[in-house]
Amino acid sequence: MMIAGLIVVFALFASFIWGETAQDEREALHRFMAGRIAYLAGAGGLVVAIIVESLQHDLDPWLIGILGIMILAKISGLLYGRIKY
Repeated sequence: MMIAGLIVVFALFASFIWGETAQDEREALHRFMAGRIAYLAGAGGLVVAIIVESLQHDLDPWLIGILGIMILAKISGLLYGRIKY
């Protein structure tokens, strides 16, 4: 039941973020800054977790995989933005 609730909450959050539109350039800048800060916070948190688990000699491969996915998604988004716009 907890997993189903987590999926529903994430789906609602993702739909809110995906459907969000900026009204002017200032709002767009705030969205870009928030996205950049969130990405850096997530990636930084994963790097810290990887370092801590490496020092404990118990590295979880999921941490490295998720960090890799985040980096590939960021690169893909940048390339898509440059090609499309």
